[in-house]
Amino acid sequence: MSQAVSPPPSAAQPRHRPGRGAPGAGPGWVDPRDFSPPLLRLQAAAPNPLGRKVLWALLALLAALLVWAAVGRLDIVAVAEGRLIPHSYVKIVQPAEAGIVKKSRCGRGRRCGRARC
Repeated sequence: MSQAVSPPPSAAQPRHRPGRGAPGAGPGWVDPRDFSPPLLRLQAAAPNPLGRKVLWALLALLAALLVWAAVGRLDIVAVAEGRLIPHSYVKIVQPAEAGIVKKSRCGRGRRCGRARC
């Protein structure tokens, strides 16, 4: 069975028990949002402004980086030859048996086209 859930009342017109006091007046005051499901309370609440501020800060940073990449110049470009020297023992990896060509469709010294290979 599904139960119909009414949305919480707006903050401008809070509800209270008749004859038991005004909103915020004391023990007779009842806020219906205290008894509503958490999802309805979440929908009625205002969003946190921190998320929007973080988004705008990230977009401003991205825009600044794009402008810097378009306008900025590199002063020095270094090109050099280098050698990779490992600090540990180097092990040479070789197959156990060398490959043996049993048959070739092309003669020695001749080029083989795609159709023959």
